[in-house]
Amino acid sequence: MGFRDDFAGTQLNSSWNVSLGPASDPNVLIVASSTVAMESGTSIGQSRYMSFGLGQQRSGLILDFRLKISARQANQAWFFGLFNNQNPLQATQFARFRFSGSGGVTDSFCETQSSTDTGGNEGIGSVVALPATAGTNNTYQINLTNQNCAFWAGGDQLPPSTALVTRSLHIPQLNTNLWIAIGVTNGGTAPSAQTTLTADLVAAIDTIL
Repeated sequence: MGFRDDFAGTQLNSSWNVSLGPASDPNVLIVASSTVAMESGTSIGQSRYMSFGLGQQRSGLILDFRLKISARQANQAWFFGLFNNQNPLQATQFARFRFSGSGGVTDSFCETQSSTDTGGNEGIGSVVALPATAGTNNTYQINLTNQNCAFWAGGDQLPPSTALVTRSLHIPQLNTNLWIAIGVTNGGTAPSAQTTLTADLVAAIDTIL
């Protein structure tokens, strides 16, 4: 199994599932010049995302992104990674990068979760210094197997340059249906300005021999 999208043309691949509320604005998601750009909006509590179903995996999965974020804003979180639901906000299992707020280090996370925990203690997040300089492309990778989940980031070209964290507990199960997703959520206070995430590559490969 393999998947790659370089976002050629002017329309998103029809296999992507898209939710861009609250308004149906054609400028919210633009495909051009081999990129896809998603605007965040500034509405309180709003979420937007695009997701692509990969189905069940077998041995392991490597997921690569090359993207940039125009700015970092308080009361706003961008996220991208693997989720067990086409709506990443409803996922109970995930492995994701998350930029939450304006701090380059204090608001950057690598996170995994393997099931719903009503106590709020099951998901694990590591605060990391993720590259997210405004307007600069960086690469990101999630390498998921049945034994662990490793996060990598850094540099303009693949593979990413820096190992960030590897987990062996509370990671998504490969034998479930997984979705690639990119999205944004706004908090209970409106962000001070709109931001844009621009991706020019999303790729996944099953690592079974």
